[in-house]
Amino acid sequence: MGGEAPSIIAVGLVCLDHLARIRAEWARGYGPIEDYLAQGGGLTATAAVAAARLGAQVEFWTRVGDDFTGRFLLDELRGEGVGVSSSVVVAGATSPVSLVHVDAGSGERTIYHFPGRLLDAPADGLPYARIAGAACLLLDDWWRPAAQHAAEAACAAGVPVVADLFPNHANADLVARVSHLVVAKAHFDAASPASPADLLRRLHGLGPRVVALTMGAEGCWYSDGAAVGHAPAFQLEPVVDTTGAGDVFHGAFGYALARGWDLDAVVEFASAVAALKCRKLGGRTGIPTLPEALDFLRAQGASPRWAGTTSA
Repeated sequence: MGGEAPSIIAVGLVCLDHLARIRAEWARGYGPIEDYLAQGGGLTATAAVAAARLGAQVEFWTRVGDDFTGRFLLDELRGEGVGVSSSVVVAGATSPVSLVHVDAGSGERTIYHFPGRLLDAPADGLPYARIAGAACLLLDDWWRPAAQHAAEAACAAGVPVVADLFPNHANADLVARVSHLVVAKAHFDAASPASPADLLRRLHGLGPRVVALTMGAEGCWYSDGAAVGHAPAFQLEPVVDTTGAGDVFHGAFGYALARGWDLDAVVEFASAVAALKCRKLGGRTGIPTLPEALDFLRAQGASPRWAGTTSA
């Protein structure tokens, strides 16, 4: 499991998360905030941070306003070692923000998202040719034209496309170019009572050759089209905050895939990294380094593949 640090390009949403840890009984009216944090978030931005903290070389392409929030978000990413030189700063635009209520008892979160204003930016100026030299492309569908161009470039170069998005009619062309789809089963639960196996088959029919359904405490069901697997969730106490757990799973999944690990190892590793994230408030605070993740896997008695692993 050795080798050079993989090169990963990520395209998608970044936003500023204002996280407040509050007891459920104070959900209405007035009540104290037990803990507060302002930190960058966003689906693929947090995935990019996870991959970088694990040891990958990561470029992140996004769009932000030329406001305080936009400058803060890009500076924070640079501090994590994520390259943002190709990201677009839109004059006069307002950057995205989320308010996140974290239940102090369960660690579950409710997100209220403001998508920003005037963030329209052309996607044709990004350096898509660089994708051919990457080991993996991470994306969501927030900046869909850029994601579409990036996915097409990746497909042409044979680079895996790992996407965190909810398939729908509007993004069908993008989904068709995704090789590895990571999606929360909760997105489907209101509209579909289908079993994980049924959902996996349905999602394969949209184009992805590998699908992973994350299910929180119920673990992850996944399929390569030939076989279905299940990885139980790692139990970690206390669970402080589940914000960003799926985003971190996405980033760790892409990192492990870029390393060339087999699918079972990719899912087990991503599940462990996502569990460790939940130790602390914020989507990024608790993301482990690679040695921390490997130590955790060994301590949990995970499969023997990790027994003698000391690095990627």
